[in-house]
Amino acid sequence: MRWLPFFLVAVGCGNALAGGLVGLSDSYVGYDYDVLRKAGERLLAGTDPWKAAMDDRNPFSYPPHIAPFVMLQAMLPAVIGFRLFVGLSQLALVVAATIVWVICRPKGGEESVLVFSLLLASLFDPYLRLVLFLGQTTAIIFSFMILGWFLLRRDYWFIAGILFGLASIKPQMSLLVIVWLIVDRQWRCLGIAVAFSIILALPALVQFGLFQTPISWLLSLEHYRSVSPNELGNQTVLGLPSLTAWLTGLEAELAYGFLGVFAITIIHRHWRSLPDLQVFNLIVLTSLTMFSARVDTLIAVSPIWLLFLLTAWRTGTVAWFLVGLVGYAVFYSFISEASGIDILERPLRLFLPVFAGVSTLILATRQRQPRFQYGRA
Repeated sequence: MRWLPFFLVAVGCGNALAGGLVGLSDSYVGYDYDVLRKAGERLLAGTDPWKAAMDDRNPFSYPPHIAPFVMLQAMLPAVIGFRLFVGLSQLALVVAATIVWVICRPKGGEESVLVFSLLLASLFDPYLRLVLFLGQTTAIIFSFMILGWFLLRRDYWFIAGILFGLASIKPQMSLLVIVWLIVDRQWRCLGIAVAFSIILALPALVQFGLFQTPISWLLSLEHYRSVSPNELGNQTVLGLPSLTAWLTGLEAELAYGFLGVFAITIIHRHWRSLPDLQVFNLIVLTSLTMFSARVDTLIAVSPIWLLFLLTAWRTGTVAWFLVGLVGYAVFYSFISEASGIDILERPLRLFLPVFAGVSTLILATRQRQPRFQYGRA
């Protein structure tokens, strides 16, 4: 199956081309993209984007080190920039999966299954449609996270640090990965991540000051939470903090944050020797459970369902695959119904038969593939 990675790259690039250049529809969407673009325009004009967005319906609450990217977005025409952003979001997943395949290749044949599953679950995931529709950064950040993780586990700490610095642009997804670096004493990688983040934040820090910039950002977070679609307890906000607020009216984000950090220490102590993808999944699951996040972050759940496929591959038990497939369908159907997002229905129906057919093909070729050994190089 040596052709598999090349086939995947071709499919992924074709999907990125269709989504990025042709667009999602005949009309321009990108609501969240517009928020980023407006922030870039304000930065270029010398205006504090966090303070200025306090009166906007959709507040800007990204951390300061996103500054160079939103400034670049502001320099491009809106429609062209949005479609380019959509294409890059998908292409980032393809590039990440391809690099993971390359660095896993010396260890055996099952890395092709990993890459195939990763691309399939990411590029055909129903929530990728939502991410692209809104112009969200979730797909790109997720690519940085999973690529950085595999590079770190193979001691490419410098590049991993840069990727984690980029991923920290979306703290609700990446914060516990940074906590892992501390618990695992990956000081060099952590140092690179922090230093790179500071470098990226320089355009904002130089304009608005070393202290005023983070203060403005933190204040914008409070305003972000006050907007109805982002409030704890809203049907489109996931995680235990949101569930607790919906059930009891209490805000317990800080308490759940500490529980998340504690969970990472437990994972590190007892399960750090698990396969790389499984440890990554545990960290992502903990992040999405202990922190409140919008439904678009559910694209990061995709690799979790791959564990069922990989387990089916390694054990030869198709039941694991069926459990994963049914679980995927039930989970996304429930979330789509609860959040009231109609845009997810068609890609969900498309994903399930594709996932079932290709996964069956993979399982059918199982006997031809050698075992794949996970872990550090």
